[in-house]
Amino acid sequence: MPGMARWLIPLVLGLGLFALLVYQLMSQGAVQCNVCVTFEGMRRCATGVGPNEDVAREEAHRSACSLMTAGVTQAVACPTVPPDQVSCRPQ
Repeated sequence: MPGMARWLIPLVLGLGLFALLVYQLMSQGAVQCNVCVTFEGMRRCATGVGPNEDVAREEAHRSACSLMTAGVTQAVACPTVPPDQVSCRPQ
């Protein structure tokens, strides 16, 4: 029995970690949002994925802003601008 435990315990632990990883990856993309933002005369759209709509929308908004901002002041101001368009769907 000790020889069997030598490979069975690492196998069970490995399978458990693999299952946890798959679960985490699958639950991260529950919602996908596309957000368009106009900031200082520029308009950009970006997609964000998250476990819920709020997180996905925020991620998309932040991504759209990152395409238009240069510097700390703009990077802080852009996320406060309301988006022009938001569309979300479950994945």
